[in-house]
Amino acid sequence: VSEWMGYALLFENMLPSVIYARDTLLRPGGVVLPDRATMHVALGCRPAAAEDDPVAWWGSVHGLDMSCFAPLRYRQTDVEHVDPACVFSPACEFLAIDVMTVTDADLDVEARPFRAAAERAETLACLVLWFDVGFERGCAEEAVRLSTSPHAEPTHWKQTLLWLEPGSRRAVEAGAVVEGELSLRRNKGSPRDYTISAAWRVGGEAFSQSFDLVAGEP
Repeated sequence: VSEWMGYALLFENMLPSVIYARDTLLRPGGVVLPDRATMHVALGCRPAAAEDDPVAWWGSVHGLDMSCFAPLRYRQTDVEHVDPACVFSPACEFLAIDVMTVTDADLDVEARPFRAAAERAETLACLVLWFDVGFERGCAEEAVRLSTSPHAEPTHWKQTLLWLEPGSRRAVEAGAVVEGELSLRRNKGSPRDYTISAAWRVGGEAFSQSFDLVAGEP
């Protein structure tokens, strides 16, 4: 049993240690728990209160306009407890990991498709990521699932937000579908860190953006 999960599931790159222990130490018939992990994405809008928007905050820092620094924030992820009211689509699972069979090479995730339908009219301002893990093998009578969804009990993993640049934000009508792809790649110079790349389409327009999930974030 190991708690290897990081923000956005893979941050800090701890799963390779579990894979090594599994391949070298696990007896036949043994199990690794949790044995299943999934990642999810949903559409997000800006908080109703401007002070809760970490990007808009730069417009008045103790009364000073420091909005010139705001563009740097669009390269960074935010790890926060997301108000469920800011999520306006059902979750879309875009990655599933079987911890009993996953390999190190699988931990650089390439172009996983997602499809999310808006439940109400909103402006798409961010993508919200989270993960679930399951304790299933050997737990058939009472399988356990831990969710870090914004709709679940809060955890220290929170949720990971990908804030879209203002020029990429678009109004989305209720029922409209946003399709895209997500990639998560380890940083070659600092493998604990990840780069998340998103590509998505809204109303016939295509957008893309990259984000850094790095050590030192909350």
